Amino acid sequence: MQGSGPLAPAGTADGGLVIDVASIDSKHTKRDTHLRSKDMLNAGSFPKITFDADRITPTGSNSADVQGKLTVRGTSRKLSFPANFSPRGANAVVLCAAVEIDPAQFGLKNPLGMMKGPAVIDLDLRFTA
Repeated sequence: MQGSGPLAPAGTADGGLVIDVASIDSKHTKRDTHLRSKDMLNAGSFPKITFDADRITPTGSNSADVQGKLTVRGTSRKLSFPANFSPRGANAVVLCAAVEIDPAQFGLKNPLGMMKGPAVIDLDLRFTA
């Protein structure tokens, strides 16, 4: 996973995050193989998942609203979600969020009825200066 972005003096930020589909590890080999297959994330044709944050705006002392665009399997959708953050030393911050998406909006099928309703992606991201 790679990411970058500037922090403005007012405390707002923007930036991007890139996830290599081949690096996804759910701790279940068979599931990971299926996630990377053409039926799901299609790592061969779409090796990256990206999130481009248009704006991260503080909403409290340890919270922010994140707005941007998520691209999965070549399909992009606007996404907005609340996040919490906490400083980790002088040059780092950790951002935590639970992001809900509809897999069907990104062309992901529901094989054997395994995915019901929206999917929740738990994020724990460490940013350093």
